[in-house]
Amino acid sequence: MGPHRQYTLAPGEHIMVKAFDRSRTGAATLLTTTSGYTNVSGNLVIPVNVGVCQGQGTTTGDFKTTSNPADHWRITYNPNSYVVAYLDNQAKVASSYSYFTHVFSETYLGRY
Repeated sequence: MGPHRQYTLAPGEHIMVKAFDRSRTGAATLLTTTSGYTNVSGNLVIPVNVGVCQGQGTTTGDFKTTSNPADHWRITYNPNSYVVAYLDNQAKVASSYSYFTHVFSETYLGRY
């Protein structure tokens, strides 16, 4: 792929956003679709309610805080989730992909 073109969007540009969970095999499961309009700076700022994890990409791990004693947590999450932004003509915006960790559940295991 070549370099990404940088776009400055005009205020009031309609943008559609789709959020996905990705499985370990790369299959994408659509979580939600939402849309909004760019602000006076050409940026889109909207909440994206992704709901619960879906598909086969979740994993579970035990984590602890850096405090002493540490708080311990068991977290189930999908580390390969992403959102994509589209213009009305279905073209993807240059910086359209944003990756995130989709947390499904957190269980507090205690402080020790």
